[in-house]
Amino acid sequence: MIWKGNGATDVETAILAYLAAHPDAADNAVGVQQWWLPRRLVDASLHDVETALAAMTEQGRLTEIRLPDGSVIFASGHAKERNDG
Repeated sequence: MIWKGNGATDVETAILAYLAAHPDAADNAVGVQQWWLPRRLVDASLHDVETALAAMTEQGRLTEIRLPDGSVIFASGHAKERNDG
């Protein structure tokens, strides 16, 4: 694993592991930070989480869903396919 210097790589790996166990999960960045990350990443900053979420969304591994109130949640990259289907 390549260390990016900000913890984003470890966070990305943890997010993918969480989604493998909970494929229908969706949450905002704070929820991902609080609930999706394992204890070993308890010190991951919100910046690290947001960086990982942005990179994973750009790569197509996550889907960004904008809610009617303007807030954003993130889900598996396959969530869009489920919603469009």
